[in-house]
Amino acid sequence: MSSTLLLDLIIYKEKEEEEEEEEEDDEEEVEEEVQENVNQKHTKKENMSRPANPAKPIVDALLQRFLPLAGRRIDTAQAQVFFGFVFV
Repeated sequence: MSSTLLLDLIIYKEKEEEEEEEEEDDEEEVEEEVQENVNQKHTKKENMSRPANPAKPIVDALLQRFLPLAGRRIDTAQAQVFFGFVFV
């Protein structure tokens, strides 16, 4: 091989290595950004999970207890209306 071809080959290989290193650096930066975003979301969720005031747990407990009852009353009323129209 001539010296020019060898030099061209060496330069080509060096450029390839530089590009690979840049790609690896870019991938690391993306991974760091993703991790930062995940950490920020977890921090936001932790802050949001705290009750805004002392009444919130009480209201949540009452809703848990009485929403199913209200749902059953609505279902019963709808069934009565439906069957009322069917048998009239």
